[in-house]
Amino acid sequence: MYLLSNQLTGSIRNSVGKLQQLRILSLYENRLSAEIPSSIRHLTTLTELYLQGNNLQGNIPNTLGKCHSLLSADLSQNNLSEFLDLSSNCLVSSLPSEISGLEHLVLLNLPNNVCLRLLQTVSIA
Repeated sequence: MYLLSNQLTGSIRNSVGKLQQLRILSLYENRLSAEIPSSIRHLTTLTELYLQGNNLQGNIPNTLGKCHSLLSADLSQNNLSEFLDLSSNCLVSSLPSEISGLEHLVLLNLPNNVCLRLLQTVSIA
């Protein structure tokens, strides 16, 4: 679903979790606010998630970890909280450099992963 740069306002509805066959969710550069709904966990076939450039707030939901097919996600340029938990995944390569765009990130939790080239390309201040 491509709804980028449409000046959409409001929140991402909980009903997004009903789109269980969705592979790409691209809502970047809108005016979305509130939190990312926890119902996102039902999007198990989601491979790409682009929510950058909105006004999303609160925590990055832990339920995002249930999206086992997720290959690419960009949550930068929002007002998301300081904690990102990527524990117990199958991270086998380096983290993408875009993670440095999470300006409010204070804690990055990565235990129980197989990180071969961890943080080689990422500079975190």
